[in-house]
Amino acid sequence: MGIKEFYEKMYAGDHAGQKRPELISRVASRLLAGFMVGRYDLAYRALPGGGAVLDIGCGEDLTIMPLKKKYREIWGIDISQPRIDRMQQQFGNDPGIHLFVGNVNEKLNLKDAFFDAVISLAVMEHVFDPYHLVNESYRLLKPGGVLIVNVPNVAWLGNRLRLLAGRLPVTSCAEGWDCGHLHYFTAGSLKKLFREAGFQSIKMAYGGPSRRFWGSLLSVEMLITGIKPGSDSHG
Repeated sequence: MGIKEFYEKMYAGDHAGQKRPELISRVASRLLAGFMVGRYDLAYRALPGGGAVLDIGCGEDLTIMPLKKKYREIWGIDISQPRIDRMQQQFGNDPGIHLFVGNVNEKLNLKDAFFDAVISLAVMEHVFDPYHLVNESYRLLKPGGVLIVNVPNVAWLGNRLRLLAGRLPVTSCAEGWDCGHLHYFTAGSLKKLFREAGFQSIKMAYGGPSRRFWGSLLSVEMLITGIKPGSDSHG
C-alpha cells in the first residue's frame, strides 16, 4: 500500500470510524469537559489575519469558513482527493479559495515566502516526517509569518495514568492503530522542533483547565505558534 492509499483508506470517508474510549479516557474527559477549549478556537485566536493563509491537511470545511473572516486568500491542501472534491463543490466558485491535492511528506509546489500564516491542525501526528512539515512551512512563510500547529498531548494526565496501569498511551479514540498516529509529542519536543527550524517567539496554548500553569498535564491537545524572523507585518 502506497502513502496516498494509506491516507485515503484512513481518512477519506465522511469520518474516521470511532470506537468507545477506554474507561480512563471517559472519566478524565468528563471531568475536564467543561473547561476545554477546542483546537479551532485556539488557532483562530492566534491568527493575526492578513493576505494569504495555507491550511495543511484542510480536510473538510471546519477551518475554511472562519479563515475567510481574516484572510484575503485561503489555500488548502489535503492528500485525500475525495475530501478536496467535496470542498471544491462547496467553495469552487470562490476566487479567494484555492484547494488542491498534495502530499506534505514531499516538497509542495508553492512559492517561497508567499504566505502570511500556515496552520496545520491535527495533522502532524499523521505525517512521516514532522521535521519536513515544519521546515516546509518555514520556507513558505513570509518573514514575520506565523506557523500554528495543533497535535495531541501524549503527556496529559490520562496517558500518565495509562502508563502507571501498564497500558500503552493513546492519542485518539478512532479505529485502527491509534487512528494512524505515527508520532507523539510533548510540549518540550514541540518547542525543540520549532527552534531547530528557526522559528522565534514560540508560544504554547492548551485547551484544558488551568491552561496557564498545568496545560501540559491537563490538556488532551496542545497548540504551538512560532514566527519566522523578519518583519512583524502580516499583510
